[in-house]
Amino acid sequence: MEYITINEEQKPFRFSLRGLKRLEAATGKELFSNIMNGKESSFGDTILLAERVLFIGLSEGAKKAKEDFTFKVDQIEEIVDDGGMAFLEEIMGLFEKCISSPK
Repeated sequence: MEYITINEEQKPFRFSLRGLKRLEAATGKELFSNIMNGKESSFGDTILLAERVLFIGLSEGAKKAKEDFTFKVDQIEEIVDDGGMAFLEEIMGLFEKCISSPK
């Protein structure tokens, strides 16, 4: 399991096969297919993807760590917006790390 800093707090972050299934449902088959095949997507799609990855990764991390998950989608959108481009890259880096070696 990985950790990501949200509001100056370390939060568990996990992405597994269940997370990928949830991501496909959240983004749609076409965007999901583009992501998994490394195809370019629009900037808006990239932001949507990062928001969904963060939401699902935090949810799965909380479940694995046996912690309560209290975030709502609109809170995640705000967190990503406040974090800027560097945070977007951090989210996607964690996603890639997790799907490369799920634990």
